Amino acid sequence: MKYESIIIFIYLLFKWLTNKQYSKNNTMRYISILFILLFSMCTSNTKQNKNDLTYKKLKGKVRTVKTTEYRVTEKFGEIIKDENASMQYIEIFTVNGNIEQKQWFGNGRLERVYNYIYDDIGNNIVIETINESDSSLMSKTINKFNDDKYKIEENNYNAEGVLTYKSLYLYDDEGNIIEENYFDINGLLIEKTTYSYENLNRIREERYNSNGEFISKTEYRYNDKNELIEIIKPNNPIFDLNFTYELHDEHNNWLKKIRYDAHSNHPAYLSEREITYY
Repeated sequence: MKYESIIIFIYLLFKWLTNKQYSKNNTMRYISILFILLFSMCTSNTKQNKNDLTYKKLKGKVRTVKTTEYRVTEKFGEIIKDENASMQYIEIFTVNGNIEQKQWFGNGRLERVYNYIYDDIGNNIVIETINESDSSLMSKTINKFNDDKYKIEENNYNAEGVLTYKSLYLYDDEGNIIEENYFDINGLLIEKTTYSYENLNRIREERYNSNGEFISKTEYRYNDKNELIEIIKPNNPIFDLNFTYELHDEHNNWLKKIRYDAHSNHPAYLSEREITYY
């Protein structure tokens, strides 16, 4: 759509500038068309600029992100981390900012690899989960996208190729997800999740069962750097979480994050990141 609009725009502009026979009404009509096409081109470019780095709130031309999470305790006001990592994974991105592979480690050993496959226009149409021990396929996710490159359907299959679940997604005019519907293998609705936004610094998530009955509500709050700082569960405040960020790199991406249990205000986990760039 972007390239077709550019070609039409150039053609109409050339025709208008070189033809002196146009009346005042025709001239105004062509100007209006040109402005509409320009708006369409700008809108198209804006939507196409979104990639995995954008969704993950990473800045700069990121190549890899290694994230390691540790359990922590607090002694005499100092945070002490367990030397054994509780979780570790590496994300590898293409030069276009889309994730190419994710490597998941357990007890220091590579356990699973997620391979991301894209079509010719950059849509992530397939995700394959590979068991590293024997290179066998564990599961496959097949995605479908609309003309604006937003994922509208996700189908997950086990190693035998049997469908395990399906999710359908709806978006607002800004490209923010506003609804997710989760279905079982028989196509029956299991759960519906809705999302609402307040200046993107506050996101509300509400879950409903298949009968439309309310299940739970979660609120996500972000700071001015677009970093998650609070997860609030009004129905289950014991599960509320707070996050602080203690270190950033030259691209203003965080390198150290501490998660607190809000009800006790005690640190629970420390996440450390190593980021490389193109």
